[in-house]
Amino acid sequence: MTSLNTFGNTVSWINGINTGVLPNINTGYLKATTPLSQYDPYELSGMDASELGRVQSQYASVQLVDGANINAMATIGSIRGTADSIQTQIANLEQDSFSGDSSLNTEVSVLNKINAAGVLTLRTVQDSNKLLASLLEQQTILAKQQRDATTNAINTDIGRQASMASNMSQVTGTITDSLQNFRMP
Repeated sequence: MTSLNTFGNTVSWINGINTGVLPNINTGYLKATTPLSQYDPYELSGMDASELGRVQSQYASVQLVDGANINAMATIGSIRGTADSIQTQIANLEQDSFSGDSSLNTEVSVLNKINAAGVLTLRTVQDSNKLLASLLEQQTILAKQQRDATTNAINTDIGRQASMASNMSQVTGTITDSLQNFRMP
């Protein structure tokens, strides 16, 4: 992967996602993403339990996304980091398989090539499974965020309905009282 580096904040990301080197990934991710601010303890202490729970859930979502993104970058980097080596191994196997050299076509040599091809296949399958796991992890976090948003909307509606009923009874009670106590001068 390549990218422009206009503000100097993508080099570590590119190095990390191309090599799988975790310090580069962490640095690159931190430089290229918006930092999550921290609430002041005073602000947190002033929140009711519902609001504090919502804030904690939102923080958990952001932190889970960060972890999944870093994991995905490491997986991609690991696969990209070994891609050239695997390509070389495949090319060597192909060259040896089509070689006219009799020492490369003995029974043992052919069996070794079959075993090597099997190992390369297993590595490829393992890389595919890592990518699938990373995608599933990100989908799970997206589902959590969607669930949180839906839950917050429902909870807000429940609170609004409860407040509206209380406010309506207060308004109608005040109007009734005003009408009953109204006196013409």
